[in-house]
Amino acid sequence: MSRRSPLFDDGDDEGRFRRRNSNSEMDLDITPMIDVTFLLLIFFMVASTMQPTAENDIPPAKHGVGIETEHSTIISIRLPDADDSAPIIYLGEAGTEPADVNEIADYVRRGVDKGRLRVIIKADRGVQHGFVQRAARAANTVDGIRFFIGVQDKNRQ
Repeated sequence: MSRRSPLFDDGDDEGRFRRRNSNSEMDLDITPMIDVTFLLLIFFMVASTMQPTAENDIPPAKHGVGIETEHSTIISIRLPDADDSAPIIYLGEAGTEPADVNEIADYVRRGVDKGRLRVIIKADRGVQHGFVQRAARAANTVDGIRFFIGVQDKNRQ
């Protein structure tokens, strides 16, 4: 006699083997992967050094030509003695009276009236670029000038 399975299952699965559904989702335990990720993160945080960026030495110009300062309008930007103060603008190379950014345009206009169409901005090494840029914008409000930035020649040894 052959035994047939009933048409309707009564829910009693005792003693029978059932095949697992191949479409069922399997749980993937990613805890070890997270642990390894955090260990790598901690390692790189401990192994890296947090140092400020080094000062970059700008290479000397290969094709630049020097501009004579005698026939130019010069604006000097110097750092004050106190570290927390803003840079000081001097009108002229040997200027002794501090000036404001708003006075630069008038100074350049007076230079143009005297035939000085070149404007040179000289700044100390530690002056922030944004401050030099504000001075340059003020000077560029005058039409007909050529704008230059003064650089220091590096001593060759």
